[in-house]
Amino acid sequence: MLYAPNERSYWYQQLTNCIEKFSSSLICLSLNLVDVPSRDLDEIPFNSIKLQHLLESMKELKEFHLYAKLDADFINSDLILSEFENEYWFDHN
Repeated sequence: MLYAPNERSYWYQQLTNCIEKFSSSLICLSLNLVDVPSRDLDEIPFNSIKLQHLLESMKELKEFHLYAKLDADFINSDLILSEFENEYWFDHN
């Protein structure tokens, strides 16, 4: 399924809002975003700061799995991965 750019932003915002509603009680979360192609580096899952803020809101979270697909024609994977090379992600691998 393909989404227009503003549809993807809306979709990610809806996902974030839903997760935040249950954030105080979630202990396990798995997100499979493989079929949601993203070319926007400013959105979850590729924006490390937004993803970090979302995860920090889940105080009881013990297990987190994220599956996403990089569109190699539009996104530089080295750039994405470098955003996750900081103390938070090293401590919460």
